[in-house]
Amino acid sequence: MKPAEEADSWWERANKKLAETTLKTRFRLNTDGRVEVDPPILPEDYEETRLLFEIVDDVFSMLQEEADEAELDQPDS
Repeated sequence: MKPAEEADSWWERANKKLAETTLKTRFRLNTDGRVEVDPPILPEDYEETRLLFEIVDDVFSMLQEEADEAELDQPDS
């Protein structure tokens, strides 16, 4: 993975994946530094909502894998 991609936050990664779908939902950082959902409602359609949560779950899984790999790459003290 490229260093620039590794620096992306979870919500930026999710937005990239969402851009590849027909979903209009996006995440953004507000002025308080909190992530908001835009629009602030879930899609009415079950499949669209399921896809949204699946994308977020995939992103968190990728982040966990990266953290696990980084932990394995750390030299033992």
